[in-house]
Amino acid sequence: KGAGGERGHGADKDALDAQQLQREIDRINLEHQKAKSDAEKLRKQELAAAKKSLTKETSAVRKTVKKQEQKITKMRQNLTKMQRLEEQNVQKREQMNAMIADKLQKSEQRRTEIRSELEESVGDVSLINARLMYLEELEAMLGQAMAVA
Repeated sequence: KGAGGERGHGADKDALDAQQLQREIDRINLEHQKAKSDAEKLRKQELAAAKKSLTKETSAVRKTVKKQEQKITKMRQNLTKMQRLEEQNVQKREQMNAMIADKLQKSEQRRTEIRSELEESVGDVSLINARLMYLEELEAMLGQAMAVA
């Protein structure tokens, strides 16, 4: 009975140890599940924070890109405006040059005409002076001939 009693008592102790072991396993499994759940919650929080940060950064970059695109559009408009003004200035300059060249040509033509008229007038004056001198000589000779007669 003593050995059997101990054995019965040992079986009770083994059963108790098995129950404690099962409770310990259940407690560890529960802690493991809780740790796993906590880790998953933490991971979800980290992902949410990362997504929020990324969304914020994406929004800021989009805003910067939009500003840069607006700046580029404005610069292109200004460049187009400046090119148009340059073209207008070139056209005006060409028109002015053409007008000046035309006036210069007309002036040269008028100067040539005046020079021709002047040379013709000088020739006419020379002829008139020569004729005047001839007539004055004739008049003087006629005056002498009349005085002698």
